[in-house]
Amino acid sequence: MSALATLSNRLTLPYQRGAEFAAIPLGADTAGVTAIGPYGFDEYGARWGQDPQVPAYVIAPRTDIAGDDVGLSIGYTLNGIAGTATVTVPSGTRAGTGFLIPLPSQLDASLRLTSLTAAPRPAGTGSSQWEITALLGTLARLVFLLGAEKDALARVRSDVRKMRFVDKAFGAGLDALGRDMRVRRFPPRPYSYDDATVALWHLDEIVPNGGSVVDQATRTGVPGHPGTVAGAVAGAAGKYATGFAFPATGGAITVAASTDFDIGATADATIEAFVSTSVPGDTVPRAIVARRASETAAGSVVPGWSLCVVNARGFNANLLFAICDGAHEIRIFADLSIGDSRFHHVAGIVDRTRQRARLFVDGVQRATASIAALGAVTPPDGVRFGSTATGNNLAGTIDEVRISKVARTTFHPALGEDDDAYRARLRIFRHWVLPTPANVIAMINQAAPFPTDPAPYQLFEANRATQVAQCPVRIVPATLGIGGALAADGSTARDESVAGTPADDVGFDPSLDLVGYVNAGVDASADPGHGRMQAGAAKMLDALIGRLGTTPGKLVLTHSFDVAGPTPLHAVGRALRLRHTTLAVAALGALAHRAGFAYVRNLGAELAVAVAAGERLLVIGAPAGAVRADAGSAFDLTIAPALPLAGTFSWTVIAPAAGRVHLAAHSADPASLTTPVAARPRVRLVLDGPGDVAVRIEYGRSGRTRSGTLSLRVDPVTLADGHGLDTVGNPDPDPATIVGLPDANFDPTYLVTHPASPAIDFGANPNNAKMQVVTRDALDALVALLVARGTAGRLRVTQALVPGGPGVESVGRRLVLGHETLDAGVLGALASRFFDYVARAGAAVSAFMRPDSWIEIVDAVSSAPLPAEVVVGTPLNLAILPGAPPAGVYNWSTRVIGAGAGSFDTVLRPTAHFTPSKPGLLMLAVTFVQNDSSRAAPYSFELRLKPALDVAATNIPKDQYDIIMNVLDAFHPIGIEVRTDRIRQHVREIVQDPTKAFPAYSFSNFRV
Repeated sequence: MSALATLSNRLTLPYQRGAEFAAIPLGADTAGVTAIGPYGFDEYGARWGQDPQVPAYVIAPRTDIAGDDVGLSIGYTLNGIAGTATVTVPSGTRAGTGFLIPLPSQLDASLRLTSLTAAPRPAGTGSSQWEITALLGTLARLVFLLGAEKDALARVRSDVRKMRFVDKAFGAGLDALGRDMRVRRFPPRPYSYDDATVALWHLDEIVPNGGSVVDQATRTGVPGHPGTVAGAVAGAAGKYATGFAFPATGGAITVAASTDFDIGATADATIEAFVSTSVPGDTVPRAIVARRASETAAGSVVPGWSLCVVNARGFNANLLFAICDGAHEIRIFADLSIGDSRFHHVAGIVDRTRQRARLFVDGVQRATASIAALGAVTPPDGVRFGSTATGNNLAGTIDEVRISKVARTTFHPALGEDDDAYRARLRIFRHWVLPTPANVIAMINQAAPFPTDPAPYQLFEANRATQVAQCPVRIVPATLGIGGALAADGSTARDESVAGTPADDVGFDPSLDLVGYVNAGVDASADPGHGRMQAGAAKMLDALIGRLGTTPGKLVLTHSFDVAGPTPLHAVGRALRLRHTTLAVAALGALAHRAGFAYVRNLGAELAVAVAAGERLLVIGAPAGAVRADAGSAFDLTIAPALPLAGTFSWTVIAPAAGRVHLAAHSADPASLTTPVAARPRVRLVLDGPGDVAVRIEYGRSGRTRSGTLSLRVDPVTLADGHGLDTVGNPDPDPATIVGLPDANFDPTYLVTHPASPAIDFGANPNNAKMQVVTRDALDALVALLVARGTAGRLRVTQALVPGGPGVESVGRRLVLGHETLDAGVLGALASRFFDYVARAGAAVSAFMRPDSWIEIVDAVSSAPLPAEVVVGTPLNLAILPGAPPAGVYNWSTRVIGAGAGSFDTVLRPTAHFTPSKPGLLMLAVTFVQNDSSRAAPYSFELRLKPALDVAATNIPKDQYDIIMNVLDAFHPIGIEVRTDRIRQHVREIVQDPTKAFPAYSFSNFRV
C-alpha cells in the first residue's frame, strides 16, 4: 500500500482530486469484533466542494500472515440497511498487501463500514493488525492496481537486502550466509523428548513379535507408554536407522490406552510419524497411527482420531486426518499421493487456539478445517501403529512416531534444522571468540538454554592431582647393515650431503684447517691423507675410540683428507673411511653412529663417515678430554693445528661471574715475553672458582677468522661452614628461589623408601630412608661418586622425612648428610654436583632438591633409572616409582624430540613394555592422574548441569546436545579435552545408544 501514497503524491494538481484516498479509522475491540469509524469525507468536500462519487475500500494486513488463511467479515450500512462483505487473506500474505473489499453497487458515498471480524483471529487488537483505506477517485483505484506490483517489487528488494544479515535472512539466503561461514545446516535428525511430548517412539528396536518398543518419554517416576509388537517386523530400513515394516496381511504395534492421550475440549495436540508406503489396492483407509476402533471410507462418529492412507478424492494414497468426539467428525485430506515408497513426514494437528484442524505433509500444510464444534476426544482405545483393531492394515514402513500436547508449528529437527534454530547457531559462528572458560560456557548457555533456566550449564576446570614423568632416550641400532646409512638424528641418510657440502667450508686452507690425527688405537699407515682431518672429525674419532673401549684390535683409518675424493667432503677433511681389525663393519657402523658422526654408511668392506662443518681449531689441554675439573687447578692450553705466528691470536674466557677463571702465561713461555697473554698462541687456564666456563681461541689471517672452543664444568672442592652452593657452583644463592615451598597437597604415598645399602647409614629412624624419588636419585649418584673416588667409610643420612616439618623436609626434598671419614666441606662440595642446593652447618650438610615430578620412569625389575641409550628391537620393561601411588589412571606415551620411534604393548596399565623401532631421540612419558570425581582431568574441562539440575529427572533434548557439541568442537581451546560424560547421562537417546554421542554433523568434518 505504500506505493499508493508514493505514486499519488507525484501527480500534478489537475489529477490530484482523482487520486485522493483516506485512511479509515479502526476503533476498539469488543467480543472479537473491531469497530470501524465513525468517519466521513468532510476534508475531501472542503477541498473539492463535493463528496467523492463512489469510494472503493481496500483492507491490508499490517503484519505478515502466517499459518492459516484469514477470513475477514466487514460489516457495513447502506441506505440504513446492514450488510457484510467477506475477504479471504491467504496464508503467506506479506504485510501491506491490499485486498479490495467486495461491496454492493452504490450511487454515492453514503456507504459506511462499521465492523471487522477476523477468523482465525491474529494476536493483538484489530487496529494493530489491519488497515483500511478508502479510494476516493478513479485515479486512486488505478494507482492502487498499478502500485500493487511496485509494492511486490519493494518487498522483494527488502528481502534481498535482508539476506545480508543473519538476524533477518531466511531460507536459501540463510543457507548462503552459513556457507560463507562454513557452517551448514544440520541434517534431519530424530526427535528428542521435550516437555510438550506425550510419547515418542524412535522404533529403532530390533525385537521379535511380542517384544517391547521404548517410549522416549519414559523417565524417573514416569513409566511412559511402551509399545508391543504384534505382527510388525523390526529392522526395516527407516527414516533414521531402522523402523518397523507392516505387512499387508496385518500387523501392528499396540500401545495401551491412557488418559495421557486424551485431547480435552480446550487442549491442543499433534500426531505425527514418518511413513513409506505404496498405493493401496482398494478404497479402505490404511492406518498409519490411530486411536480409534476403526476407520471407514465414508466416515463415522466412532470417537478417536487417525492418520491414514486412502484412495480418495481422485488421489491414490491420499493422506487423511480424521478426528471425532463421538458426535462430530472432522475429516481433512492432503489431496496428494504419498504412495511412492519414499518416507514422508505426516502430521495431524488440533489447534484449539485458532479452532483449526490441520494436516501437514513433509512440513507443508496441505489442508485445514474448523473444529469450533469439536469437543473433547477421549476414546477408550489405545494407540496403534499400522492398523486399527478391526483392520485398516497398512502395507509399508513406519518410523519416528510422536504425540504431543501442543499444536506444533515446526517439525525441527526431524525435517532438518529450521530457520530459527539455524539462525541461532549461526549467531555463535559470526565472530571469533577467545576460548576462555568464561566465553565457552557463555556461548553454550546462549546456544542451549532451558525453558526454566537461561544458563543451565557450568564449566569445571579445576584439575585432578596429576604427575607427569618424562625420560629422554636415544634409540640406536645394534648394527648397520651393508648399504645402510644413518644421519646423526637417526634418520636414513641419502648420501653424505646430510653432513653438508664443501661450500660450507668457506676459505678452506689445508695448511690452517687440518690437524694430524695421532692415537695409539688408530692405524693410519695406509691412509693417503696421513690422518689429516678437520678438528670436528678428530673429536668424533676420539669419541669412537672411547666407544670401542677394550675391544681387541685396532681401528684402521683407510682414507682421510684427499682433494681427489673419494667423496667431496674428503677434499675438506670432513669425511673418513674406517674399518676395524676384529670388529665387523656392521657393528663398527652402529658404534660410529652412537659416537655422533653426522653421516655413517656401511660400504661392505669399510665404513664411510662424515661430520658437519664447525669450528676448525682444537683447544688441547690437560687433563686431556676432561669436561670437569676441580677449582684451584690449572693446565696449559695449546692449539691444533699449529698455526703460523703471522696471524693474530685472541683468547677469550666466558664465565658466569668475575673471578671464577683467568688466563696466565703458558708454563713453557719465558718470563721475558711481553706479548699480552690473551694474544699468544698458547696460554695457561687457571680455575679459581666453581661454575661453567668456556675458553675460546680466535685466529685471524688474510681477512678470515678460525676458532675453537673448550667447555668445562669447574667443580668446588670444599664448602665453607655457614655457606651454600647450587648445582652449578654459584656460592650462597637464595635458597628460597631454588627450593621453594613444600609441595601443595602432597600425598605421602608418593614417597619412596630407600633400600638398605652397605654404603649408607640411615640410623634408627625409619623416616631417614623416606624421600621423594628425585631425592633418591641424587643420593644414589652421590654414593656412586664416593665409591668411584675410593672414599672409605659410609655416608650418613641423619634426617630425611620430617612429618609436619616447617620446610621441604615435610615432603621428602631435604636430606641432612654426614660421613664417617670425609670432611663435611668436601662432602658438601661433592653433594652440590647432584643436589640443587647444599648448605653446611658444622659437620652437617643439608642437601635440597627443587620441586619436581613425584614419580619417575624406571626399570620395572630393578627400579633403576632407564639407560640413556637403548637398542632398536630390545624391549624396555617400564614402571613408575613409587610403585604404589594413590588410585588413579596411567597413560604411557611418547613425545617427539627427534627421529626415534617405538611402540607400547599397553598404555593404560601401571607397567608397560616399550619396544624401540627406529633410531633417534625420543621422549618416553607417563601421565598419572589421581582419581577425584570432583575435579577435571588435566588438559581438560568438564561440562555439567548446575547442581540443582543435575538430577535424574532432568532431560536434555538430543538436538540441544548436538548444538552444544558443535559449539565445543568449534571453540574449545586447542589441545584441551572437553568431557561431557555428565551431561550425556541426561540425554535419553545416548543413554539407550552411546554411539549417538558424537554425531559427525556436530564436528569438524561438517564444517568444511
